[in-house]
Amino acid sequence: MADLETMLVKRKEKLRSYGLTCQPLIITVGDPTSFSAIYVIVNEVKYAASNLIGAVDMCFKVHYALNAKYSPESETVWVFLQKFFYGIKGCKHFVTVEVVWSDILIHQKSNVEDSSADE
Repeated sequence: MADLETMLVKRKEKLRSYGLTCQPLIITVGDPTSFSAIYVIVNEVKYAASNLIGAVDMCFKVHYALNAKYSPESETVWVFLQKFFYGIKGCKHFVTVEVVWSDILIHQKSNVEDSSADE
């Protein structure tokens, strides 16, 4: 846990050097294939999550409820989730987000057509 605290302090200092503030974020502890702990960090408070999907959901809802800005390094991911999973429009426009969603729909349509041809 001390490593986590050190990492959070370093992150806060780095963000401050760029004139940015810490935004809610997800931290996983342990092996990337089997986490020993998952937290959503908000204003230096750690909220435990039981799984990664729950952590993503919690972190998104915290961003939304607090009207917090998305961190620059993950903004496109959060905008994608906001628009296409939560159905909340009116956010910043990213061409990459629209292209990824379009590709998903094309792939999904192709899979439906392929399964219909098999019948």
